[in-house]
Amino acid sequence: MAFKAIGTDGLSVEVTGKVFDSAGRFVTELASIHKGMGRFSLTPQYGQRYYAEVTAQNGTIRKVELPEVERSGCSLTVANWRRLLCYMSATPDLDPERLAIMILCRGKILASEEFRKNEWFKEIDTDYLLPGICHILVVDRVAKIPLAERLFFIRDKQPARVSVAASRKHIAARKEIALDITITNYRGVPAEGRFAVSVTDHNLVRQEPWEENIQSYLLMSSDLKGHIEDPAYYFKDNDPQTDYKLDLLMLTHGWTRFDIKKVLLDIYPEHPYPPEVTQKFTGTISGLSGKQVKDVSLVFSILRYNYSKRFHLKDSCRFSYTAIIPDSTVFMVQALNKKERMRGIQLTMDQDTFPAVRNAVPSCLYTTSNEVAAAMQSYADNYRQLTIPVKQEPTLPKLLAASAPPAVVRALTVPKERRFFGLNANTTTPEHLSAYNASTALDALKEGILPGVSLKYTTDANGKRHRYLDCLGKPIGLILIDSMPYAADNDGIELLNTLHVSMIESAGAIMAGDPQLKAYHLQGVSGLLLVRMKSGEALAQPIAPLPSMLMFAPFGFKQETEFYSPKYETAQQKNDPVPDLRTTLYWNPEIHASGTVSFYTGDRTAVYDVILEGVTKKQPRMPLYHDNRPET
Repeated sequence: MAFKAIGTDGLSVEVTGKVFDSAGRFVTELASIHKGMGRFSLTPQYGQRYYAEVTAQNGTIRKVELPEVERSGCSLTVANWRRLLCYMSATPDLDPERLAIMILCRGKILASEEFRKNEWFKEIDTDYLLPGICHILVVDRVAKIPLAERLFFIRDKQPARVSVAASRKHIAARKEIALDITITNYRGVPAEGRFAVSVTDHNLVRQEPWEENIQSYLLMSSDLKGHIEDPAYYFKDNDPQTDYKLDLLMLTHGWTRFDIKKVLLDIYPEHPYPPEVTQKFTGTISGLSGKQVKDVSLVFSILRYNYSKRFHLKDSCRFSYTAIIPDSTVFMVQALNKKERMRGIQLTMDQDTFPAVRNAVPSCLYTTSNEVAAAMQSYADNYRQLTIPVKQEPTLPKLLAASAPPAVVRALTVPKERRFFGLNANTTTPEHLSAYNASTALDALKEGILPGVSLKYTTDANGKRHRYLDCLGKPIGLILIDSMPYAADNDGIELLNTLHVSMIESAGAIMAGDPQLKAYHLQGVSGLLLVRMKSGEALAQPIAPLPSMLMFAPFGFKQETEFYSPKYETAQQKNDPVPDLRTTLYWNPEIHASGTVSFYTGDRTAVYDVILEGVTKKQPRMPLYHDNRPET
């Protein structure tokens, strides 16, 4: 029986203890061997209960009840030494001819053998088993239920080999250094694959020797439950003691991929999150009263890329839109009725959902608080030096500076990233706004701050007076405040009355029929008023935006960027006064085979760490051990 002791912080605790039966008689002793894990032998008797008294290093004693003894069942003992030796012991009621042993790895059945009469021992060749965690179990072939199961680990007997050689061991600041990288298979033949290499400052980027890496994660941690302390420790060597500790890890952490009992009965769980081969956005269209609407058109627009696509929904109230977009892309979605109007429609987008995050206990990088403080201070000092601007003397010739007085250029422009798309007329800025004696955006419109835009009134059949915005004799149908749409009705106009001119960066108008409306892909809109708030400003009393139009920015794919690594090829570059205090000197995630990479050193005197991780292409696995003994 294997066990693991953990403290209230989720980290392992070393313990000792004794096991007693229900009558209080001593049975055996126990003691943890590594990271709170250990094992002991016990031959349980049916009808008897067992418990352990466990003592932690701080003297705390706890009583732990052991699992109840079952009347019927079997136990499985596994030893992995060149071959997999499996021994099964079972209660007399179990017929071995109904039993079989199965080995699974990464969802595939790699071995399956039936037991014969009076046969309790199996020997399985491991040369063709995949490296990583394997799942071995004894099953009842008739009832299709597992009777005993456990995990064991198969080490890679044919690992790739990597060597990295620097062109020089000692080199000055801002000098080029080359790294010759050689990647071969176990036979010494050059290997191909996908690899990433990084070069970091050893003093500023601490690399713990047993922290998670690509090997420990892909082959072990990703298939286990719970927090694994120092996962790379189990790959440090092939020593029998390390293998023993690794086997304890297999015995004390649960299986995560599937419930084997249900799989044997052909019961498979539904995937709550299907594989994401693209991005899909879904939503609902309904009437404002909740009733279904028909003959609705949807317009998806991306103003940034001048992109628009239209879909027609005849009867369905649900819709989906599929696209592959980069991150930070903003969509504008409009719902139009058969008269090309946005009135009377409620548009709702479904929110993204994500699986719950399991809290993992991070291993402490340093042993004392003083080391933590010192490491943080060192990093802060380095960052401060890197970000302090360097004061440089003017480089203009003195003659030019003395003979020509400084020119003053005054221009009222809106920064490029804050301008309206394609808008160049009927636009105002904060400087224009401050020239008027207006307090709110509505007052500014009354005073004619936007040429051709005015506030007008109309009277309906009942004699009720209504306000509307006019642009050169044509009504404005929509107000966009920081890209958020509002109907240009009485509520929207009243919203303008809450915006003080000091909060507005710019404003503009596009009249109905203007070709610029096509740039906004606003079908069914008779004129547009755009208001851009200053950075940090927000609506004091916001009203609900137009229900048939919305803006949303879904999570997109990260756009590819290149890691910046400076070059010092010219005298000007070498004499640049800005200090080069990089903590990561080089990073390349796309190395496919052996070769040479080069980078330039920084200004700090340091030792560099080179880390290469990756996966080689799949190659035929050859047996390392040959056993010519006759079968017995």
